[in-house]
Amino acid sequence: MAGNERRKAERAAASRLYPSITHPSWLILRARRKIFGKWLAGAAARGALRVLDVGGKEQPYRPLIAGPVAQYLSVDIQHAGLVDCVADAAHLPFEDGSFDLVICAQVLEYPPNPYRVISEIHRVMKPDAVLLLSVPALFPQEHDGDRWRFLPGAISDLTQDFRSVEIVPELGSAASLLRTIAVWLWRISWFKPIAMVSLIPPINLMGFLMESTGQRNTAFCANYSVRAVK
Repeated sequence: MAGNERRKAERAAASRLYPSITHPSWLILRARRKIFGKWLAGAAARGALRVLDVGGKEQPYRPLIAGPVAQYLSVDIQHAGLVDCVADAAHLPFEDGSFDLVICAQVLEYPPNPYRVISEIHRVMKPDAVLLLSVPALFPQEHDGDRWRFLPGAISDLTQDFRSVEIVPELGSAASLLRTIAVWLWRISWFKPIAMVSLIPPINLMGFLMESTGQRNTAFCANYSVRAVK
């Protein structure tokens, strides 16, 4: 069973890193892959890395890390997928200054206190270590445990203890709106198979063309990627 669960998590990771155009989040996942890929391409300069993946059930961005990895640990509140350590992200069971790189993708919308989570991540990072973060700003509620959405001001508050912070919108307003429509269509259970074939691909292509113009307003941004250096 463990082997089957691992293979399922690996397939899910691959579909997030290289999503099908029928995926309602195709636009955002492609954008995040490029943003994280650029940031992780510089990781080789730090030597063999100790990496912590917070919420790392699937670890889609692990293949993007350039250079050697001495250790890759994933932590989550539930033992599922590729998780190595079961723990609350607000109380990480690691010593101060343990990691060179921390990845925390689409996690902060769930914990009761995201500030505490970021404080704990900061604590376990080495000096000059890097945090890669992605957070939603506009997305339908997924379930009852879904609590937060983040704008740049809130992200700046969350990361105020870091010496350098870069906040990048993953999509412009028009593409973000189209992605939201695609997700809404995908959430209609009886209509999902039809939407994936007939509506979601052209919606994604329309968003891609809008992003390709290079001229975009980001007031209605769906998601942000963040690079923070301790």
